[in-house]
Amino acid sequence: MAKQGATSHPLLSSILLAQQINRVCGTAIGPWDVDDLPDVWIDAIGAMTGELDEIRAGLQRVKAAQDRYRARHK
Repeated sequence: MAKQGATSHPLLSSILLAQQINRVCGTAIGPWDVDDLPDVWIDAIGAMTGELDEIRAGLQRVKAAQDRYRARHK
């Protein structure tokens, strides 16, 4: 987990997800409660953490490429 930044171990995954939820929502959800949450909420938390940053970075790369293209083809 330290090398890859992720884990497939179910208990460790629940701990990490609970940490994300608590950080984003300011709640006190225990890792044992994670399996009871609806998938839509887990997806939303994922979007608010790492996935949203990755999407933003990708959009910035696209905009930079568009700007370069437009500058060359005025």
